[in-house]
Formats: sequence, structure tokens, C-alpha cells
Amino acid sequence: MLLLGGVVADRREPRLVMLVVNVVRIAVLVATALWVIVAGTTVPVLIAAAVAFGLCDALYQPSVATISRQLVPPEQLRRTPAPARRPSAWAAWRGLRSAEWWWPRGVWAGVRSRTR
Repeated sequence: MLLLGGVVADRREPRLVMLVVNVVRIAVLVATALWVIVAGTTVPVLIAAAVAFGLCDALYQPSVATISRQLVPPEQLRRTPAPARRPSAWAAWRGLRSAEWWWPRGVWAGVRSRTR
């Protein structure tokens, strides 16, 4: 599906694709929330929402990858990706470090106390 998203990002304006996909994402989330409120939570509804959201991501991510060429002058295009990736890389690293600290202390402590 990402391949199709790449084709769409190349053929259409990435900004428009991102806007439309975000509107669809919002619609999926609102529809899912309303369904859960009215009819209750069911696994098929949650799976359908996850698949729809995943399809939106598959269309959105390639557009994000190509948007920098519209936002940055051509002479600065080579230097653009590194600062753009820095916050997400830091967040991923920090999240792993937090999980490494939290997992043995928080989760296993609760599991050990229940099993004794």
C-alpha cells in the first residue's frame, strides 16, 4: 500500500494529499468513537478502524517524505532531512530508554506480587 501512496504522492500535490488524508483520518476516528459510544466496543469495529487508519498512513507517509522539496529552496534541499528527522529519532531513543527502565521495575514488580 505504501507503493500506491508513493505513486499518489508523485502524481498529486503532497500538501493536498496530506490534507485529504487527515480529513479522512478524522472521519474514521469520529465514526469509530461514535460507534463505540452507541453500540459498544467490538473487535470487528476496532479492526476496521485500524485497517482504515493504516491505509491512511500508507497514503500519508510518502507525501510527508516529498513535502520538503516544496518547502525548502533547492540549494538547501540536501541539508533538510537531518534536522527534520532529529526529533523523531530522539523520541524513539528516549522511548526505548524509558521502556528499558520501566519494564523491569514497573511491570515485573506487579507480576511478581500477583504470583506470590
